[in-house]
Amino acid sequence: GTPRSSRDIQVEISKDIPANFYDNAIYSAGEVDLNGNSYTVNGNVIYGDDLDYSQNNITGTVTADPSINPLARFDFQELRDLSAAQSNVYVEDGPKLVNQVTGSEVFPSSFWYNEATNTPNIIYIEGDLSLNGNIGTIGGFFVVVGDVLTNPDAAEEASVNGVGTIEGVIYTRGDFDVNGGAGNLNVSGGVWSGEEAELNGNSNVTYNQAYMEAIEALDLVGTAQITSWDDTQNPYGLD
Repeated sequence: GTPRSSRDIQVEISKDIPANFYDNAIYSAGEVDLNGNSYTVNGNVIYGDDLDYSQNNITGTVTADPSINPLARFDFQELRDLSAAQSNVYVEDGPKLVNQVTGSEVFPSSFWYNEATNTPNIIYIEGDLSLNGNIGTIGGFFVVVGDVLTNPDAAEEASVNGVGTIEGVIYTRGDFDVNGGAGNLNVSGGVWSGEEAELNGNSNVTYNQAYMEAIEALDLVGTAQITSWDDTQNPYGLD
């Protein structure tokens, strides 16, 4: 029938990857929470919501920028295809994450898939990334997005607890949590988080420019997402 009232919806849509996206040790579209005095961040920190820290063990610049929320969204089908070509897709098998091809729970130990061609391991994870205990050294570009291709609202989390080293970069649309144990838990690369990045205990995040440049050189495209909207009431009254 004929409507008696109407609304105007103004929507802003973005598909850009921000210019400074590859320049930070921690890039969180939400909060950054740094606890205790045993953590260190060697590199820049940018956040979209709030910063909470008990001691400023940060060597780089710290920037508040609400415009980075929501987190820039890659083309996840493109990333999954690249990962599948390397046999680096990991899926949930009960409480475990396993390589879809080999069934192994083991991740690559190096960031590089082929260092000679500047190609990183692209590790696509269809579930939460949860690592505990002595994780040793693992490496790659970890894309923690769950079943986002079939459920666009999926926002899986990355949680690392214990001792070890991650040689690489982690992208998650959910939370990123690091809890260092009696020894250090080190991330050499960087972190992109959609909701919150939290460091506790003996944990260190160090920006690795070579790793970031290798990911940037993949020339990944962004996909469109709504960044803001405004619901404006029609100024005309009811008939």
